[in-house]
Amino acid sequence: GIPQVAILTKIDEACSEVKSDIRKTCTNGYLKEQVEQFNQLLGIPLNCIFLVKNYHSESFVKQDVDTLILCALRKIIDYGEDFLSDV
Repeated sequence: GIPQVAILTKIDEACSEVKSDIRKTCTNGYLKEQVEQFNQLLGIPLNCIFLVKNYHSESFVKQDVDTLILCALRKIIDYGEDFLSDV
């Protein structure tokens, strides 16, 4: 079937540790727990659930925030290309 992905946003609001240092996204226990719960709830594979921080009040872009967003986008494009090449 068509690949499904999920993007969990506002991770900085969900976790104060990540708010102070966005680079702790992948090692944060609370966010990992949230991803696992989302996986169990909807059945979307763990590697298809992406964590990103929204730009909503920043005046300038930040490389660490962009990295999360662009990595998620790259994987989504890869999944789409893989699906289309199998059709």
